[in-house]
Order: sequence, then structure tokens, then C-alpha cells
Amino acid sequence: MNETCVFFFFFFRLQEAKCGYALLLLATYWCTEAIPIAATALMPVFLFPILGLMTVHDVTKEYMKNTIMMFVGGLTVAIALEKINLHKRIALAILRVLGTQPKWLMAGFMAPTWFMSMWISNTATAAMMLPMVEAVLEQIKPQHTLQLEVTAEEGEKP
Repeated sequence: MNETCVFFFFFFRLQEAKCGYALLLLATYWCTEAIPIAATALMPVFLFPILGLMTVHDVTKEYMKNTIMMFVGGLTVAIALEKINLHKRIALAILRVLGTQPKWLMAGFMAPTWFMSMWISNTATAAMMLPMVEAVLEQIKPQHTLQLEVTAEEGEKP
């Protein structure tokens, strides 16, 4: 049946029929996940020029607008920071300088977030700060667990 549909769309040579075929194919792949969704999302880059619907330049222009590239670039920087463990170094520096009091920790996270958000998007800044916050929480969790255990033991004594 699929061959019949393909034949029908190519037999009439209408732009609308070709576009309908492309949309049906993409929707089917997207809903069934026959191939990974990321690959499905990139299919118009080669499918539309093959069908004669758009040029490669016109299709890729829609993928690579400046705003999208800003997000991709910021998230790439966030992944790179996490890969080289810079987030742990920054988190330890924040702990070393400011201590573990909540008000100083909050200030310690607000300052770098403010500084980074001046140059990259807020989404990318949040993506960079999240591993740092998790690293700080990992470092202070054992300390607070010990404090809770000591407090509980002291509370049990008469």
C-alpha cells in the first residue's frame, strides 16, 4: 500500500501532493518512533529538496536561526563545563569562600548566574548552574547528615 501512496503522490506531480506525502511520512515516523525522533526532525533537510519542495538553503535556514544557535551554543558550553568537571571546581570554590550558610550559598549562586546571564541565554545559564548546585549539595549533604545524627543522639539522652 505504501508503494501505491508514493506512486500517487509522484504520479500527479503536484507540490501539494508531495508536501502531503512528506508531512504524512514525518508524522508517521514521529508518532511511531520508527527511527529516533532527532533523526526524524532532520529528515526535512534532505526530504524537501529531493521532492522539489524547497531548496537546501531555505530548509536549513529554518533550522539554524540565530536564536536557536544561541541556545545550542549555550547548552554545548554547559555540557563542556560538566565534562571537564569545572562545575565541581566552581562549587568547591563557592563553598570554600562562602561557607555552608544558606544565605551565603544563595548569594554564591546568584552572582555567577547573574554574570553568565549577561552573555548567554537564561536557559543555558540554568543548564550550567544546575550541575554546580548539585555538586554543592553533594558536598554539604554528608556534613548536614552528621549534624542531624548528632542532634538526634543528643536528643535521646535525658
